[in-house]
Amino acid sequence: MKNKLVSFAFACAFTISTLSLAAPPNEDSGLGINVTGLSYWTSQWNLIDVMKQASDGSGNLWATSSWNNFNTREYDRLDLDPQGWPRSLPVPGDDVDYQYLTSIIYLDNAHHPHGDFVVLYDGEGTLRYSGGNFIAEQSEPGRHIVNVAEGSHFFLHIDATDPSGNGNYLRNIRIIVPGGTCDGNPLHYAESAAECSDAFVPFEETYQEQPIHPRLLQDLQNFRALRFMQYLNTITNPITDWQDRTQLEDASWALKGAPFELALQMSNAVHAEPWINIPARANDEYVRELARLIRADLAPHLRVHIELANEIWNSAWPYILDAQYMQEQGRATWPEAGVSDFEYRLNYYGHRVNQVCGLIKAEFAEEADRVNCVMGAQGGNAWVGQQSLACPVAALYTGQNCAANVDSLAIGPYFGGYFANDRYLQIMSDWASQGSSGLDNLFNEFVEGVLYGLTYDPDLPDWAQAPEHGALAAAESQMHQNKDMADQYGLELVAYEGGQHLTFAGNLSGDRTAVNDMFLDANRDPRMAQAFVDHFDSWRNAGGGLYIVFESIESWGAYGAFPLKEYQLQSDNEAVKFAAVKDYSLNVPCWWSQCERDIDNEVPPSDGDAGGDDGGGNNDTPPEDPTPVSLNASATAVPASWGIRLEWQITGTADHFKIYRDEILIGWRTALQLSFNDDWLSLGQLYEYRIDALDSAGTVIASATPAPLMAGDSEPPTEATELTLESDGAWGYELAWSEATDNTGVAYYKIYRNGEPYTHTSDTLFHDPWPPAGEIVYEVIAVDGYHNRAPAIQVSNY
Repeated sequence: MKNKLVSFAFACAFTISTLSLAAPPNEDSGLGINVTGLSYWTSQWNLIDVMKQASDGSGNLWATSSWNNFNTREYDRLDLDPQGWPRSLPVPGDDVDYQYLTSIIYLDNAHHPHGDFVVLYDGEGTLRYSGGNFIAEQSEPGRHIVNVAEGSHFFLHIDATDPSGNGNYLRNIRIIVPGGTCDGNPLHYAESAAECSDAFVPFEETYQEQPIHPRLLQDLQNFRALRFMQYLNTITNPITDWQDRTQLEDASWALKGAPFELALQMSNAVHAEPWINIPARANDEYVRELARLIRADLAPHLRVHIELANEIWNSAWPYILDAQYMQEQGRATWPEAGVSDFEYRLNYYGHRVNQVCGLIKAEFAEEADRVNCVMGAQGGNAWVGQQSLACPVAALYTGQNCAANVDSLAIGPYFGGYFANDRYLQIMSDWASQGSSGLDNLFNEFVEGVLYGLTYDPDLPDWAQAPEHGALAAAESQMHQNKDMADQYGLELVAYEGGQHLTFAGNLSGDRTAVNDMFLDANRDPRMAQAFVDHFDSWRNAGGGLYIVFESIESWGAYGAFPLKEYQLQSDNEAVKFAAVKDYSLNVPCWWSQCERDIDNEVPPSDGDAGGDDGGGNNDTPPEDPTPVSLNASATAVPASWGIRLEWQITGTADHFKIYRDEILIGWRTALQLSFNDDWLSLGQLYEYRIDALDSAGTVIASATPAPLMAGDSEPPTEATELTLESDGAWGYELAWSEATDNTGVAYYKIYRNGEPYTHTSDTLFHDPWPPAGEIVYEVIAVDGYHNRAPAIQVSNY
């Protein structure tokens, strides 16, 4: 139905206010949560004005629609104002295919709010709705009533705008969900006045002051911190300049992510610490302006966690786009360094994190202790965090490691990610066909380890095997490795994401659909709730601090079941993960040093000394003991971690120790810690170390330099010998050779054919059934478990 309408003037004012809660339940919580982002398909009730989460499904707000084509994709022909509202539409004779515009409010969403929506707008034109029933008798210019049924789609169409040609085009469209709040409590949601014992205030009267849906706030109030990586659309965010960020006045926030102001208001509303992700490409002025905004808008009793980008180590799509940006910047900054792309990536990331943290803290000035700056790392590979913190390439040019302005090392300690490995697909498929007994096997793998015994292959390295003691134990081992890394730099270990990781990431080919269904069933099983509890206990035991669970609310499907709830109104009885995580958050007080918060007094918590040279003490007086101090140190190669273990003995007393590699500070130890593991180094390179003992004033009182050493297993195998080549009596050849030797064992033999890598084998025999015609040269190279290669041996058929 078409309706030509003229609006009343309606001022656009969006006021960010600090909402208050009595006795916040999250005051001593140790858990946070990642907040699902804005979209038309989300089952999370994010906003009161759902126009702010609209889009066309292709990265734009408006689909250019014709009567036989939903989207002609003529985006370059749109005439939009700075906020994204269309100022004009095609007229007869225009060389375009579209006639009207469409934006999706709800689609692929069975759990959105339903009932009577209020549509407010300014300007003149014709609005039309599909999926919703326009109620003409209750509508007037500038204010429409549209009834949307449960589970229906809901599209907004602009059929005409500014018909008089005077510039009064349709704009400032707001689509207000049904319901309101009760009893003056911004978290007391009601569908109607009948649910209130006191006054009912409809959302139409409060959406500007309280834009966030109270049902979402009710769930978020249980958590200490809110991470806004998805909410702010961090991944692949191309924005460099502050003026290009999402603005409160923008027509939709679903395109570039929510505005920072909204994230801060959400945090204030539930007394949660915001975890703000900054786009990878943000320039210095962007960072400074963001710091000023946070300091001005964030409630004074709250800290803020700052993270640059998200998972720069991740080479999967779409993370690789930000990763490539970082490695390109690294290569451009230090072109002569000559390291790998991955090392350029991690070094520049660490370098830029250190810069960003310094800029943020400078803007906070005397309140810098309200800022917790984090270095993102990979939970399953502690070397990644070490590279970004030590940043040996950047340190060579700047003279310092990249941990100088950093407070925490952040990892994603997921459990069960290896379930999606195709090595285990047949076993998983069998389990999926077994019903409840198959689920039993899955949970046994969590706590005991089943796959290890079923799939162990002595020809594969340890990292390629299923974990011997199951998923939870494997995750705990990674926690300890990263805690050791954090300790080396005096940092807190925190979790930016975490939880179960049962997913094929959208690939449901072959037998994966049935397995994915089993994964979803497992996430609805009470045993998954217990797995989360056990996982959090492991985290605490490993010495981890704040843990941010991934993620709040969204429907489950081909990409797994990461959200704790499948839809906003799901009960705790059905959402067993959410119930367990909430219970842990509310009933297990935070466990790290000085984590308590006094929200009533609104005083920012003090972290004390963040690992400075005095070890956190306040006594700067040099020790009075004149006893001479001496230090002896040794270095031992550690093959399993491609590292070097340093150990030392001291006569006398020291306050703490600093460890240097090739004259670059890489870590420190307390007076009682007399060893240090420097892992994931380059093989075949000689490293020199120095350990300094310091007193409480930071004065070096003794030093030791162990003999230079190569890391890990830097010894290649001996070359294979007696390589022979014989015809197999048909078209192929049989190769045979004598076994090579190695100090840690030969892992396999790499075979080249005519100079090109062909295959590998752990045997000393190989059959090539279909070689090319003509002369063929074979090469055999022995390789050990740490990728050291012996010299090649050759044989030819001529």
